[in-house]
Amino acid sequence: MNKKRSLGRGLSSLIPEAKEVDQEGKIIKVSLDKIKPREGQPRKNFDQKGLEDLARSIKEYGLLNPISLSKVDDHYEILAGERRFRASKINGATEIEAIIKDYEDKDIEILSLIENVQREDLSSIEEASAYKKLYEKYKLTQDQIAEKMGKSRSYIANTMRLLKLEEDEKEALNKGEISSSQARSLLSLKDEEDRKKALDDYKNKKTVVREVEELSRAKAEEKKTETIQAEKVEAKKGPDKANEKHKGKYLDLSKDNKEAVSYTHLTLPTTPYV
Repeated sequence: MNKKRSLGRGLSSLIPEAKEVDQEGKIIKVSLDKIKPREGQPRKNFDQKGLEDLARSIKEYGLLNPISLSKVDDHYEILAGERRFRASKINGATEIEAIIKDYEDKDIEILSLIENVQREDLSSIEEASAYKKLYEKYKLTQDQIAEKMGKSRSYIANTMRLLKLEEDEKEALNKGEISSSQARSLLSLKDEEDRKKALDDYKNKKTVVREVEELSRAKAEEKKTETIQAEKVEAKKGPDKANEKHKGKYLDLSKDNKEAVSYTHLTLPTTPYV
């Protein structure tokens, strides 16, 4: 009896059962010439030194995990494992161990995103972009994404927040000049100059997250105090402005008064008109 391959944690509940193209779901060797990277992969940047390190590791210890492929016409597209694919090419290999998976087109991208996040060394921004795509394009909630990834909901939410960073801040994060927690703390600063200074201080090791968070709280409290004071001033001005607006427009309606007289309040005569 053929055994179904497990999709890994949470994947089988998200994606319909796949048909294995190779016999009984075994690992097979595929020519590198027949493999192409798939468009829309979450990884956008490949560090050359990292690839060379991986290539040396594969050369010494072998490929510990096969890559995942899908059959497209006369070639294969990578679902997960592009770094391993590239490292194998650096080693001069002509083929690579792979598992071929046949899914509906609409499910392939979801599987690719999830497997890449689970198995590949993505940057924080690449990981956040993958979560955003699952959230926006495939309408998965943060709770559902967390379940599939084996992460907490707060981890997913905090990672996605990194996409709100400015481009120079994202660049610093991708280069490893600042950490994810430092990057998130920048989002709490509303003043542009404060934010730029904090980024520079992080890069030059002159500050820590706690200090930036304290600055953010102080700025928020200062803004709150200013708002309250402004509201109090406006509240005091309110009645005076109303009186100024209507001053000189009230008339004494008593019978004997022949002139228009300004009053702050309108007073009706005590005796009826005849």
